[in-house]
Amino acid sequence: MNDAEAPARGVLRALAEAGGDAGAGAYLVGGAVRDRLLSRRPLDLDVAYEGPLSAVTRVVSALERRGFACEARHERFGTATLREPGGLRVDVATTREEEYAHPGALP
Repeated sequence: MNDAEAPARGVLRALAEAGGDAGAGAYLVGGAVRDRLLSRRPLDLDVAYEGPLSAVTRVVSALERRGFACEARHERFGTATLREPGGLRVDVATTREEEYAHPGALP
């Protein structure tokens, strides 16, 4: 990582540790990956956790113990939005397979 990405280093470390604490693998996805490739500072981080829907609850708890603030949590979908102490927004989601009754329907 270069200096533009330095603020995200500690956040990524905490996210990976929280995933390990929750028994879930953590993967950086979305715009932060693009930003990394372009040597830009990420505006936010999107992290996918491989594990059961309940993994996001354990991840959120682990991150709150590290000083993150949970702004929204949707346990039904295995997603949450957190703010790290430095202000960086972090969206977390568990990977999942869904079936829909019709396009645009909720699972």
